[in-house]
Amino acid sequence: MKTEVKLTHSRPGPKKLSITTTALVVIDMQRDFLEQGGYGTALGNEVTLLAPCIPQVRRLLAGFRAAGLPVFHTLEGHQPDLSDCPPFKREHGTTGLRIGDRGPWGRYLILGEPGNSIIPACRPWAGEVTLEKPGKGAFYKTRFEEVLKAQNIKTLVLCGVTTEVCVQTTAREAADRGFEVLLVTDATASYIPAFKESVIEMFVSQGGIVGWTTTVNELLFAVLSAQTWIDKVTWNTLRPGLRKASLCRDADGWESAFLSYEAGARAPLHRHAGTERILILKGSQRDAHGTYEAGRGVENLPGSVHEVESQSGCLLFIDWDLPVEFL
Repeated sequence: MKTEVKLTHSRPGPKKLSITTTALVVIDMQRDFLEQGGYGTALGNEVTLLAPCIPQVRRLLAGFRAAGLPVFHTLEGHQPDLSDCPPFKREHGTTGLRIGDRGPWGRYLILGEPGNSIIPACRPWAGEVTLEKPGKGAFYKTRFEEVLKAQNIKTLVLCGVTTEVCVQTTAREAADRGFEVLLVTDATASYIPAFKESVIEMFVSQGGIVGWTTTVNELLFAVLSAQTWIDKVTWNTLRPGLRKASLCRDADGWESAFLSYEAGARAPLHRHAGTERILILKGSQRDAHGTYEAGRGVENLPGSVHEVESQSGCLLFIDWDLPVEFL
């Protein structure tokens, strides 16, 4: 079992990662920013632009939880009396709606209101720390630095929203405090996509002035290939030569799991009701579209029909929207 892995395609260059001192930080995946009628809408933004990062954040959560690595969540919110909200912050905006005003999900950005909760897809698990913060950065007026140092965390993997505000602010705060920062580019989003791209380029400029960037697939391949999880999962036989270890399953039918194919095993023709995302951790598999080797990510869209086989045997990390119908 490896405790150090290498990201070969990270920017601005390859990055060695110590698994034992790395934590995932999921920033502000809350209804006020991601759902219609929340504070993001009140500011005049198109919140659907953030939606593509949700399944990617959910994949990161599933992978880090499976590997037994620390996970932290942040939640931007203020006290009901707004005593921790500077007048300037409350007064900005273009629609006339302000922090503390009442919207469809309760008062905007007020702790305890329905809109200030984390969306179900990214909801914290028992034992995971949720950091309530009154500012854009996770270190401002919080005990985050103290908590991280107590757990000997040295590298922070950042994802969430929005890229140019709370994610970038947290990244710079962390770097100033001596933490290494890794931004997962396809697990973060902005209401203004050009701002996201600008942040990514600033992040890696001048040899990585803030930190490194990577993708969900590259990071999870490195972390999960270390197999820190291998003795912690329970395998169940799906079909001859094909086993599944379920990691989590939501009420809406989404599941994250490991799949193991013995050499020569196949999954007969089947149809996917929703999206299926596969990451090959070991070995290879093939379908009518091609052969996929270790490290490769594959996405099958809703309604996809295929059969899969593995001549060599393979190990997969998968998330999919159930049910899967065998034909």
